[in-house]
Amino acid sequence: MAQFFMFVYILIIFLSSFLIEASTAATPCTSDKDCRLERYNVWCINGYCKYKFTPID
Repeated sequence: MAQFFMFVYILIIFLSSFLIEASTAATPCTSDKDCRLERYNVWCINGYCKYKFTPID
């Protein structure tokens, strides 16, 4: 039973990363300033925000 709960817990953590990415993937913009996401590289390309999830030091 504990293994089942651990499996469900890991599955939720794994799938939540895709839900977060999907919610921010198609943000419309007109300039790079519309796409500000603190500590990440973000550009406005073809009217949508494109994120590069590499932390800026």
